[in-house]
Amino acid sequence: MDELFELRNYFYLGNFPAAVEEGTTIAVESDATRIERDVILARAAIARGNHDEVIQQVSDSSPVAMQAVRLLAMYRKDPAGQREIAELTLREWVADPVSGSNPALLLVAAIVFSEAGNYDDALRCAHNGQSLEHSALKIQILLMIDRADAARKELEGMKRTDEDHTLTQLASAWVNLAAEDADTIREALYTYQELLERHGSTDLILNGIASCQLALKQTAEADATLQEAISRNPNCPETLINMITVAHQRQKPAELIARYFAQLQTVDPGNPWVQSFIAADALLSALVASPPV
Repeated sequence: MDELFELRNYFYLGNFPAAVEEGTTIAVESDATRIERDVILARAAIARGNHDEVIQQVSDSSPVAMQAVRLLAMYRKDPAGQREIAELTLREWVADPVSGSNPALLLVAAIVFSEAGNYDDALRCAHNGQSLEHSALKIQILLMIDRADAARKELEGMKRTDEDHTLTQLASAWVNLAAEDADTIREALYTYQELLERHGSTDLILNGIASCQLALKQTAEADATLQEAISRNPNCPETLINMITVAHQRQKPAELIARYFAQLQTVDPGNPWVQSFIAADALLSALVASPPV
């Protein structure tokens, strides 16, 4: 019996309140299971923006898996300020013959490296992990660098391991959404809709549906989906990014778009999308201010 099955499933689907409730009430028998439970609960706290909660609860004497998650919390809280020390520390831990094979450490390292744009190290860490979650993360990284072909190959491996697993279903949706033809994108949409029917609404599922609708030029439907998402959680970065995209496409008032962007900057100032937008805006302002040649 997998004691953490429900907890993992809630986490994978982005149902963090349910994950916390499950994780704080479930009884676990072994130390290894307890550590894995604590790692998932800490990651759920990070996903909800509760970085300080994790930073304060984990000490230098905690298991390496929990120390890795604390490092993730520190990085997510201040990406620019913590990037160098986070990458340096993770490289040391991954190279260590004792800690280097720890699944949670490899997962966190792959996450941090990918968010820092260090895709080679990210892929290496994800590849060295043995779980479906490592494979799913590897697929996300491959899609970031426009390697949909390699991502689909990795997905086939996940399907051979467990075709019905929630992570396999999610990875299938990610890969199909990255396709260029409408029929394949519709397959991604159907997958998200099936997950919605089976598990209910979460930020992850609703944003997945909205992303498919946007890719299919269904902007009105995407708008309606995102309105549901933002009414559930007005502070979800993915929802706010998609709301900005839909607002642009539907030519909504600039004041509304500015409000969404200000909210996004408040809840997730280090978000790569925010940083890219600010950099592009600064470049445009500099070009406008430059005297003609």
